[in-house]
Formats: sequence, structure tokens, C-alpha cells
Amino acid sequence: MHYRFLLIAVCAALFFSCANTTPDLLSSRASVIFDYQDEQSPPLVRFAVFAETRSDARRVANIRIVSQTNEYEWFTDNVQLISSSDRQWAGYVNFVCPANELPPAGEYTLFYTDATGESAQSPFYIAYPVALAQAKAGDVQLILGQDIIERVAVYDSNGRLMYCDERKAGWMTASAVWDEMKTAARMRICFSTPSNTVICFMPPQEYQVAEN
Repeated sequence: MHYRFLLIAVCAALFFSCANTTPDLLSSRASVIFDYQDEQSPPLVRFAVFAETRSDARRVANIRIVSQTNEYEWFTDNVQLISSSDRQWAGYVNFVCPANELPPAGEYTLFYTDATGESAQSPFYIAYPVALAQAKAGDVQLILGQDIIERVAVYDSNGRLMYCDERKAGWMTASAVWDEMKTAARMRICFSTPSNTVICFMPPQEYQVAEN
């Protein structure tokens, strides 16, 4: 029975990868990211876009983004894949504007091309409080309002993400995080809107040995 199941699985995978060559996108969504490196400087600004695919996301070759506001275009063939349960996404997290301009608010189109050259497209929108671009890190919560979500991102010394979720009950201070996450080297607090259309990373906090 085990070998029969394995044969069925292999055959299904071969059929899926060979027959389903036309990209099929369910939707695409963007997040504007404000990256505060210290408490005094304005943030670095970039945006991330991911398309949820019904077709096999592993076949993606490149993604092109076009703003319908000013016809700016972005292109990447360094596409990142994310999967969860039976859902999958393809996208990129580091689209930036020329000359430190801000991403124009409004409608965009994502063009998704697979390894055979077949393409599909999907619209999405960008909107965010422009005041964040000149704000200091301490102003973020006031600008975003009361509905923001706080998460804690913890990294090891090689920059690998160890944890990214809501603050645990015992993590009232940075030292409490270091006490539990023994191999952690850096922590960043992240504030986002409920829909994740705006994500603000607070300045990094480096590991420090607690003083006696």
C-alpha cells in the first residue's frame, strides 16, 4: 500500500508540473516597509509584494511591478517563495524607488512570468501614512493609531530569524528575551496595521549581558 501511494504521488506531481504550465494567480498584495535604524533618523522605505498562486509557485521565473500612477517599473528574478498548508505565494521584499522617492500611492499591476515564458497579471494597491517617512521611531505608534499590532522579531548572530510573533507574556524587557532565547543576538520590535499593508521596524536592539 505504501508503494502504491508513493507511485500515485509521483505521477500526480509529474502531471502537475508538466500539464499545468499556465500561471494562475489568486491575488496579490503589498506592504510598505518603514525601517528605522536609530531613534533620530527617518526610516529607509521599501515595499514588498507577494502573489498567491493556484499554479505551482516553484515554476516562477520573474516578477515585474508597474505603477499605474507614474508608470515606474520594478523587476526581479530573485523571487522568494512562501508556503503554508495548501497555500503558496511568490514575491519579493525589497522593491525601492529611485532617488529615495516614496512608493506612489494608488494602483499597481503585478506581472508574473513562469519558466516557460507564460505570464499572468494581478492588480494591487498601495496606501500608507506619508508622515511615517519623516517621522522618528518614537512617533510611529501615534501615527498608526490604536489598531496597530506589535510583534517581536529575534535573530541569531548569523542574522537568521529565530522568532517573529506577538510578544510573549514574560517578555516585558529586552533582558527577558535574552534570558529565554539563549542564542539570540538581535531583536527588533515591529508595528503593523491589521492588514499588514504598513510595517514599521523599530531600531535594532543588540544583545547585552545583564549587569549584576
